Amino acid sequence: MNAPNIIHHVHDHPMKIKLERIKGGYKWEVHVSGSNLEEVLSKIEEADQLLIAGYGGI
Repeated sequence: MNAPNIIHHVHDHPMKIKLERIKGGYKWEVHVSGSNLEEVLSKIEEADQLLIAGYGGI
């Protein structure tokens, strides 16, 4: 029996993370809004590293 996909959404303005369980692991999307590119990229990198540490990715 195949387990259904589980989609977990975390909403927190100005950051949105979509975490999805897939066969063999997880995948995610990180959306960050802001006017300072360095800050936006820094937040994306930080979120990505935390997600890799917690979920491992695919």
